[in-house]
Amino acid sequence: EAANPQDIAIVYIRSGVAVAGQPSSVDEIPPIPLPTIEGLTGLTIPEPVTNADTTVQPHRSVGRMNVFRTGSAGHCTATLIENTRVIATAAHCLYNSVDGWVEDIEFDLRSGGDDPQSYGWRCAALNRRWIDSRPDDTEITLGQVAVDIAFVLLDGPTASPLTLSDARSADVTISGYPGKHNAGRIMVTGSVPATQISNGILRAFIDHGAGASGSGYISGNDLLGVLSGGN
Repeated sequence: EAANPQDIAIVYIRSGVAVAGQPSSVDEIPPIPLPTIEGLTGLTIPEPVTNADTTVQPHRSVGRMNVFRTGSAGHCTATLIENTRVIATAAHCLYNSVDGWVEDIEFDLRSGGDDPQSYGWRCAALNRRWIDSRPDDTEITLGQVAVDIAFVLLDGPTASPLTLSDARSADVTISGYPGKHNAGRIMVTGSVPATQISNGILRAFIDHGAGASGSGYISGNDLLGVLSGGN
């Protein structure tokens, strides 16, 4: 399922303090699970994925996002948008009511592919309604899916032809770093139809999983939403 941008209100600024107890390499960073979605029915067999060609768009604008808390780490996926140094990802990758905010973020653009680049971050923003809904780390509602999106300002110069757009039914490309494929080290992708099942929420069936949270629903150069949860 995909969430659409709405009412971004909460801004979280990087502290600059080193985070203790971190893995010695990215290979030791586990994928962050996709939350299950309460009451979701009508599931079908997901479409398969293949390794992505990171020399072409939209894959050149996709990267692995590693997040860190004291004593723990995890990875999701994020998509670079416009000429803004901003990436879009899932809010649950950055905040839940069990663990609170992450303490540090690293974005590896085209990780494992052509011309990889690594960036730190300056601040992150997400919808106040996401925090107010007190999301846990395992299950969310369709109402929470609608606001499960966040934006992170990177600390380095970079650009993308992809632009934010309103959610709509369309054929989309979904590319990300699920841990069950290539141990999350190499981007995989698939093209599937996405259907708008309610205002701001898209539904598609693709063989992603933990680590793919935040993957963009991309149609042409339009980013229609990000991967929020799955069943």
